[in-house]
Amino acid sequence: MPIKYQVNWGSIERVNITKETEKCVFIDGRRFMKNSHHMSFYDTWEEAHADLLADAEQRLKRARTQLKQAQGHYGNIKGMKKEAI
Repeated sequence: MPIKYQVNWGSIERVNITKETEKCVFIDGRRFMKNSHHMSFYDTWEEAHADLLADAEQRLKRARTQLKQAQGHYGNIKGMKKEAI
């Protein structure tokens, strides 16, 4: 049976497929899309790893952006002065 590497929620698993089309793979008679939101299949471990790494880099970039926004918000709150009445 042909081998594929499945990326699923941050892990890589080696799987035996029984059939493959342009957009799907079949494992034990069950059909899976090659690329979906939660799962992808690759011909090599290196391709699967590159996909995971790219996803991790995007998540890190978003987290850094959120941290900068939170730090700015914190600075604005900390810098507030009580208005004279």
